[in-house]
Amino acid sequence: MRPSPDCRGTLLSGNVSINDHWCIAQSEMGVDTLFEKNLIVNTDDKFEICGRAGGKAHRYERNTLYFKQAPAEGWQESSYDGNAYNPEARNAADKNAKDADDKWLSIIGGAGNLDGKEELFGLSFKR
Repeated sequence: MRPSPDCRGTLLSGNVSINDHWCIAQSEMGVDTLFEKNLIVNTDDKFEICGRAGGKAHRYERNTLYFKQAPAEGWQESSYDGNAYNPEARNAADKNAKDADDKWLSIIGGAGNLDGKEELFGLSFKR
């Protein structure tokens, strides 16, 4: 994202990200960015929150963050509030953390593909 000089912030809400690999955000432009009410599932061993920066301008609120393990670079400089986590990757910095729904275990515990998982989302995936 390249903000205009008048940009005061960015909201990313209601997205589903499954095994996008490497990271949630590749960089940070210093613009306040709120990630809210997203589902982010990742089964990679070396997954990061922000790939090319510390993510200081990023806020994660009321998301479901379901990872195979804690992010490779830790939770970095982003702020977290009221997110749901699986037990293997719980974020101690999130003072209002919740437990994620067990239905995501079938993706985390498996090969990470979406075959037969459409019923979890009520969607059909392009293959």
